[in-house]
Amino acid sequence: MDLKDLKKVGRPAILLSFVPASFEILGVMVFAPLLLGVSLMDAAILGAVLGAVSPAVVVPRMITLIHDKFGTKKGIPQLVLAGSSVDDIYALILFSSFLSLSQSGEFNLINLLSLPLSILSGVLIGFLSGYLLSKFFEKIHLKPLIQVLILLSLSFVLVSIEDSFANLPFSGILAVMSLAIMLYRQIPEQAEKISQLYNTLWIPGEIFLFILVGASVNIQYAFSAGFLPILVILFALGIRMIGTWLSLIGTDLDSKEKTFTLIAYLPK
Repeated sequence: MDLKDLKKVGRPAILLSFVPASFEILGVMVFAPLLLGVSLMDAAILGAVLGAVSPAVVVPRMITLIHDKFGTKKGIPQLVLAGSSVDDIYALILFSSFLSLSQSGEFNLINLLSLPLSILSGVLIGFLSGYLLSKFFEKIHLKPLIQVLILLSLSFVLVSIEDSFANLPFSGILAVMSLAIMLYRQIPEQAEKISQLYNTLWIPGEIFLFILVGASVNIQYAFSAGFLPILVILFALGIRMIGTWLSLIGTDLDSKEKTFTLIAYLPK
C-alpha cells in the first residue's frame, strides 16, 4: 500500500473501520432476540463475532486489485483494505468488552478505551520498524528471499508481542501492515520484489488456512441450528450495507463503485 493512496482515501477509511460493524452489531441485537430467542447480551456478543470482516478473504483480493491497478485511481481497494484491517480490531475489542459484561456484569471500559491506543501504538511501532528495516536493507544487500524471511520473522515477533502482553494496548496486525507500508515508501523497488514472493507464499498459506477453518466447523451442529440463524446473518448484513453506504457519502465514487465496496465489505 502507498501512503499517498491512503491520504487520498482519508475520511471514508476511518468511517469504514467502525460504522459498518456497529450497524451490523445493532442489527444482530435487534433480530437475534426476535428470531433466536437469545438475550440482548448474547445477541451483542454474537454481533461482535459476526461484525468482523474476514481478512483471509478480503486482504488477498484487494492486494490483487492493487497489483492489477484496478480501481486504484480512486483508491477503492486501498479503502477496503485499510478499513477492514481496523474493523477487525474494533470488533475484537467490543467482543471482549461484551463478554466481560456478560460474565461479570460490569462493562470493561478500559478495553474500549484501549482501542485508539492499540491503533496508535501499532501504527507507530510498525512505521518505526519499517523505517529501521529499510535502512538495514539499503546498507546490507540481501537476496529477496532472505529479506522475506527477515520480514516474516519480524512480523511474527510483532504479533507475538500482542499475544504475550495481554494488558498492553497494541495491535500486532496494524504494526505489520504499517511496517510493510513504510518499506514500500522507503525502498519501493525492493518492496515490490518482496511483495511478489509473499504472493507466492500465500498460495499454500491460503490452502492451509481454509483447511483449518473447515476442520473446525461442526457441520451437524450447524445444520441442527436450522434456517433462522441464516436469516439473522442476512438481515444483519443488510443493515451493515447501509452503514457502509453512509460511510461512503461525500466520496467521488459512482454507484457501481459504491456497490462494489458494499459487496467487498461483506465476507465473513
